[in-house]
Amino acid sequence: MNIRYSLLPYTYTLFHRANVAGETVLRALPWEFPNDPSLKAVETQFMSGPALLVTPVLAPLATSVQGVFPGIADGTLWYDFYTLQKIGAVAGENKTLIAPLVHQPIHVRGGYVVPMQKAGNTTKTSRLSPWSLIVALDGNGKAGGELYLDDGISLVPNATKNVEFSFANNTLRARVSGDYQDGISLANITIAGIKWKPQRVSLDSGGESCNIQQATLSCEDGDVLRITGLEQATHGGAWRSCLTVKLH
Repeated sequence: MNIRYSLLPYTYTLFHRANVAGETVLRALPWEFPNDPSLKAVETQFMSGPALLVTPVLAPLATSVQGVFPGIADGTLWYDFYTLQKIGAVAGENKTLIAPLVHQPIHVRGGYVVPMQKAGNTTKTSRLSPWSLIVALDGNGKAGGELYLDDGISLVPNATKNVEFSFANNTLRARVSGDYQDGISLANITIAGIKWKPQRVSLDSGGESCNIQQATLSCEDGDVLRITGLEQATHGGAWRSCLTVKLH
């Protein structure tokens, strides 16, 4: 349930895309990887949007599950959703994944930005939690994603907001359009697959430099960078204007 609620912004955006563009929310693997004919036989895994690979446990009392990682032959990278460590897999391998009762195997596709919020007891409280971003880099050190916002209640919202994320050249950009304001700050950014250790970070909102003295950087195992303590710098609302976060 915590995972479901923390991913509400990502899922809500997928349903928005389904509404305006006819895109699917849950997808068979060949939908995202049409050049791999072997995936037509995979019936026990699915994609949640373009970024998340889900491998559910379908056998009673099982503590592990078999799964493939599509796109490996073409250079696709995959990261564990929980640790954001890169998955070591080869093309066509049916890999054994540990899956105890409280653990649902989920993997993040390299090249995507996944917006999240800390899970609350209800969808209402979850929507009031600070924002966080997972930036899963592809082999070229790039990633992209999107976020759609409205009041979450009205059938015809009075105001909406679209946020387009891009990461390249060690810089994360959030391009904002629309009038909806949620006033929720950005708490942290986690970047998976980074190949160097930045010493500091700068943040601009609406073209103005923000004070981020409370921000901290930590690297785990050399390829997962966690940036925390951004709430004060974005206290007026993370997406009130275009945002730029640069690593130095």
